[in-house]
Amino acid sequence: MNPKQGMEPATPNFDVLYAIITGMTNSTPTLLIWLVQYRKYLDLVQQDLLEQAELVKAEINEALPDAELCWEDLERAAQNLKQ
Repeated sequence: MNPKQGMEPATPNFDVLYAIITGMTNSTPTLLIWLVQYRKYLDLVQQDLLEQAELVKAEINEALPDAELCWEDLERAAQNLKQ
């Protein structure tokens, strides 16, 4: 439930997103950016657009070390958003 509005959330993952936003650290925006790219990768795989998916995956893999993240961080974050 959205604590500010006192009603059900418009998005099913609002509670998770609210927890992320209220508990943000300096690295949270970076994680969210790469999580969006990871979800894009998963969507491409699901659509069987494997060549495009590999390009997105390569982009993610290249950037993760600079962001001090790993592929498992993205998988874990994506799984947490599903719950």
